[in-house]
Amino acid sequence: MNMLARSSKIRRSRSSCSRNGLTLIELMIAVALTLVIVAAMIRAFTASSDQIGLGRAQMDMHNKLRMVTETLRNDLQNATCTPRPRGLSDERSGYFEYVEGDEVDGDHATTDNSFIGDHDDILSLTVRSEDVPFRGRFNGGFVESYLAEVTWWVVHEGGDDYGGNFRLYRRVLLIRPDLTTTLTDFSTFYRSNDISVRREVGGPGLVMNSLEDLADRRNRFCHDTGTFPNELIPGLLDSRPLTGIYEGEDLMLDNCVAFDIKVFSPDAPVIVNGNYLAETSDYGYLTDQTNLGGITTDYGGYVDLGFGDRLTPPISGSWFADEAYDNGYSFSSFPYTYCTWSATYESDGEDQDNDGEIDEGVDGIDNPGSDPGIDENNERETQPPCPWPIRSMQVSIRMIEKKTNLVLQKSIKESFVPN
Repeated sequence: MNMLARSSKIRRSRSSCSRNGLTLIELMIAVALTLVIVAAMIRAFTASSDQIGLGRAQMDMHNKLRMVTETLRNDLQNATCTPRPRGLSDERSGYFEYVEGDEVDGDHATTDNSFIGDHDDILSLTVRSEDVPFRGRFNGGFVESYLAEVTWWVVHEGGDDYGGNFRLYRRVLLIRPDLTTTLTDFSTFYRSNDISVRREVGGPGLVMNSLEDLADRRNRFCHDTGTFPNELIPGLLDSRPLTGIYEGEDLMLDNCVAFDIKVFSPDAPVIVNGNYLAETSDYGYLTDQTNLGGITTDYGGYVDLGFGDRLTPPISGSWFADEAYDNGYSFSSFPYTYCTWSATYESDGEDQDNDGEIDEGVDGIDNPGSDPGIDENNERETQPPCPWPIRSMQVSIRMIEKKTNLVLQKSIKESFVPN
């Protein structure tokens, strides 16, 4: 091969090698395309992760709400007495008490925190377990009982509405009148014991409650022990969750932004002039409540106790008339309180109505101004604060997951009308 041919072959080989490589521009384009693809994959992965996280949070919230509402439903279904005011001859079989707090959903409807609703209602009742007994602490050990005093309430801890934490508690106090204690202070006792107790009559000690004892309001958890009508004390209740090594054992739900109890009223006006008044769903209290002179188009719904008394102007009706609470006394802490009441006021030797006569309801006399007959119900010194039975109750529990700002609510309804 001559020199010219060999030189031509070398040039063709070098040219071929040059065409098989990448130029700088081609390399930069390839890198850019790779980055675009990676960025798209990251965005897709992030979106997918967010959706997975949201789904997990939603599932976790559903599970928590289901557990809480089922526990509440069991308590309502296993109440030892039906929510109806007692007559003088009724057997004392515990109690059922529902306290309507000052809050309503509409108080937050026009704020940035409109997901926060009515969260200061309180439910307290005696419950009988039909299968597994209640279990609680006593004197460093554990005891059991098929009867318990159960209280549900929300504590708002620190900060504004959003910054604070709303915690739903359920305190279960076993009914064991056979036990004894040497403790004399309620706070010390309830800090490490789960037994329902009352103040010893005429003494400094604590005595275990029986079901009959709890029919008397002064013997109930966090109630005023000395002054009629023996109200539930809100500040005392907020200080009674378990603390120390037992903290959290009575906690049912964190970030519970609504615990809303309502009762069914068949004669509550639901819609007036197109405005919802009764909360058939979760409309809250609308601002246009002053024009009630129009045609009412629907009746019957779940309403807060004292619903009509809060409207402007007030309206009358069985479940929300202001006259329902005109019994010669008042509840200063919670004006709207439903209670099965107690007949013990008629035989305690005290003059609750301050009329100079004692225990008129059982004195064997047909007192003046009463219906014909001896010791009729209207002769009582005291009357239940709301004189009607509860037909049905609705409880709505709402929670927020602050990492995702996801809000969920679950409501249960329990009928107390006999089948």
